[in-house]
Formats: sequence, structure tokens, C-alpha cells
Amino acid sequence: MIVLWVILGILLILLFSPLCVTMIYQESFCAKIRFLFLTYTFSPENSKEKEKASQKGKKAEKSKEKKEDTDSQKDQSKWKNLFKERGLGGMIDLVKKFVEQVTEPIKKLFTHFHIKKLVCEVSVSTEDAAKTAILYGQACAVIYPAVAMLTEAAQFYQFTASVAPDFDKKKSSVNFELKFHVLTIWLLIAAVQTLFHFIKFRKMEKI
Repeated sequence: MIVLWVILGILLILLFSPLCVTMIYQESFCAKIRFLFLTYTFSPENSKEKEKASQKGKKAEKSKEKKEDTDSQKDQSKWKNLFKERGLGGMIDLVKKFVEQVTEPIKKLFTHFHIKKLVCEVSVSTEDAAKTAILYGQACAVIYPAVAMLTEAAQFYQFTASVAPDFDKKKSSVNFELKFHVLTIWLLIAAVQTLFHFIKFRKMEKI
């Protein structure tokens, strides 16, 4: 009986402890996740180091590694081909459709977010002025509604959001920073609901 109470206590601690997340994207993506006394930092540099270390320790499992690499390459090429086929505008539309599918579970999840800081500054640029204007409109149609949904539902302390066209440059740039914490139980519930919608969405869009 005591063992059951201990297990129940541990589960309650895990489910009702806050998960603290920091995400930054400028020229590259970096994220820091803290849960209880555990901290994990993700960055492109760490990923490269792990890849090098894993390559050294996988010499005895060449056949398995080849299979995993093949599967990974297939997934990457699939998304690359999708991007080439639809372009940035098509991918934005795809994201917009998916967001529409998961609006309700996301809204419910956002009500439990405590956002300390949100910065989303996007400068839209291409080599062609007409394409820049179109892409600017598509970016506004995705970013501003998403930020509005966040501000309506979540508890905010500081946020800045702006999308602007830049006809002088040839490449778009993004400055993004997000710091928040949320109880893991709400993440678990939303993850199950979102996974269900994602599977349904992939079948509809034939991705």
C-alpha cells in the first residue's frame, strides 16, 4: 500500500510540476528546457557534436545505422521536396491549415501558459518586390492571428510582435524569442489531442 502511495505521489509531482522553456531563433535555433532539477539545451552545435560522437560508437552496427540513415534521409527529402513543390507561400498555407485544425486544443493549452517574454520580429524580403508583397501578406495572415490567440488566452508579462516588408534586402530575417512555463499535465493532454489532429491532417493533405 505504501509503495502505491509513493508511486502516486511521484506521478502527481511529475504531472503538476512546471516545464520551463526558452526558445530563440535568429540566424539559428536554440532552445533550453528545464523540468524540476533537469536542464536540457538544444543548439545546432550540440547536435553536430552528438552526431560525431554517435558515429564513433556505431562502427559495430553498420547495417542498423544504414537503415536508420536511409529512413532519416527519406523523411528529410520528403519535406525538402514538399518545400520545393509548394514554396514558402505554400508551406505557410499548410501551416495555416494545420493551425485551423488544432485551434481548440491549442487555445485550451494556452490558457495554462505563463509567458514571461515573447518577441517575434519578421522582416520579409525577396529578390522580387511583387513576391515580397505577397509573402508579407501571407506572413501577416499567419503570425498576427497566432499572436492574438496567445495574448487572448495566455498570461503575458512582455511581448512584441511585428511583420514588415523590406524591399531593399533579398533575404528574409526573423528575430524570435519565447520564454514560458506550463504544467506538464496540460502539455500531455494537448499533445495527445494534437497528435490525433496531425495524423488526420496528414491523411487529408497526403503528406
